[in-house]
Amino acid sequence: RKVAELRDADTPQADESDLATEGEREFWVAEAAGLDTRPFIIPVIRTVEGEVPDPARWSDAWTALVERHEALRTTFAEDAEGCLHRRVAATVDGALELSTQTGRTAALAHIRARQGEPFAMATAPLWRAGLVRLADGGSPLFWMAMHHSIGDGRSVGILLEELTALLAGEPLPPLSARYAAIAARELRYLDGPDHAADEAHWREHLSALPPEAFEDWPLDTPRAAGATPGSHRFELRLDPATAAGLKAVARRHEASLHAILLTLLAREVRRRTGRGAFTIGTTGDIRETAEDMRVVGYGVNMLPLAFYPVAGIPFGAELRATQAALAGALQHARMPFARICHGFWEDHPQHRDPARYPLFDIAVTENPQGARAAGPLCLVRPNGEGPAYERTGHSPGQDMVLIHEGLADGGLLLQWHVNAALYAQDTAERWFDALTGWARWLGDDDARAEATPPALLPEEEATLASWEHGPAAERPTLTFHALFERLIDRPGTGQGGRPAVIGADRVLTYRAVEAEANAIAHALLERGAERGTVVGVLAGRSPN
Repeated sequence: RKVAELRDADTPQADESDLATEGEREFWVAEAAGLDTRPFIIPVIRTVEGEVPDPARWSDAWTALVERHEALRTTFAEDAEGCLHRRVAATVDGALELSTQTGRTAALAHIRARQGEPFAMATAPLWRAGLVRLADGGSPLFWMAMHHSIGDGRSVGILLEELTALLAGEPLPPLSARYAAIAARELRYLDGPDHAADEAHWREHLSALPPEAFEDWPLDTPRAAGATPGSHRFELRLDPATAAGLKAVARRHEASLHAILLTLLAREVRRRTGRGAFTIGTTGDIRETAEDMRVVGYGVNMLPLAFYPVAGIPFGAELRATQAALAGALQHARMPFARICHGFWEDHPQHRDPARYPLFDIAVTENPQGARAAGPLCLVRPNGEGPAYERTGHSPGQDMVLIHEGLADGGLLLQWHVNAALYAQDTAERWFDALTGWARWLGDDDARAEATPPALLPEEEATLASWEHGPAAERPTLTFHALFERLIDRPGTGQGGRPAVIGADRVLTYRAVEAEANAIAHALLERGAERGTVVGVLAGRSPN
């Protein structure tokens, strides 16, 4: 009996746990706080190419996936002590939605509407999926919406790959790992010595940055609690030759493609804001084994990367520095993001801003590349010519997010999501044009990584030259104040209600600027000022 007691005392914690991970708990807290949870939805749309099975086969294949993966049968609930648990049901009341739309435009509108409906984490299922056939004979569209608490980019790849296999009649190998084991591993980590070492690393890593690294950015519209949410979404495919050039640069400098895109974004941040020190977010996968890599679930952790001023160095040297910072962060990636934040806030409470995403406003993430199916059926991303744009009704988690994904043909997909409550569409587009422009500039000639990049892209230099040496603009006959008033009074433009001057404590519309200017003018007239009178102005840095 004594031997048994000693053995039980030394037994490690359970190999599996139904307690929610700290990442899952963050979604629950946000929902309980009444925040807009639509940014937590992962939207997926794929064009169905090849031999399209009948609807019954689609339904059976999706049902098999739900039975196979516990995440698709998972909800969340708190116990009497307030601990959050995952609840895995034997079955869920959900099925593949089958519908028909007149054409592609109507189909996409239907899909986006279904994908935009929020989930409740206590109610199953935390996904929606469907197949839309087109009455005009176009290729069908498969779509899916998954709450982030039960999946991530890798999970999407797993589900698409296995759905394609099931539709082709191929058997799937049994799963040898469960998400509950990943959750139990996190509990053991949090009680172990590695957690303390990682906590010290992140506190030191972030405290080394100057205070201005955490200041807010220059925005088109100030942050406001009641602002209308929305997102500018841009998407562009880089051709396989350009993607191959970027990968060649990465190999030459012992870096990853992800590090290249982080470096390009960091350069654009410096170029557009003038800020030298700042943070950019990235993700780290908490799956640790080959078996884990087949588990559907929330398996990522957000990590803040510190960037410092650089000037006059070759791109390759900057890339190596980014790769070193990324590798260092991934060594400490098991530390839950919420704990990284709270540790930093304990040391620097002045940097806690409920109106902003914690620690960084800009992020770069990667969707794992899915293999193109070799069978008669393929699920591929809808293709388009040029940069596609879409305006959605909910904002992304961060202010700006760059997402990249390798394509089966060797190309590279870039997606740019920007908070429309903070930035105008043309601002978001200028950022994306520059990011894709620098990617092409580097990928078209990998030798350019050995030199310091120019201040401007070739197309930007051409634009400036056209402005400098283009046709002369006709001088307006009206005075400035008359032009200003005409702009405001022009019917149907709504210009009078738009922001004209943005200060730290208030925003002045065009009409408000006109009213204040008129008030000042009348006050000067009452004091004897007339045309030609010199009036001194003494004012601090303010909207005045």
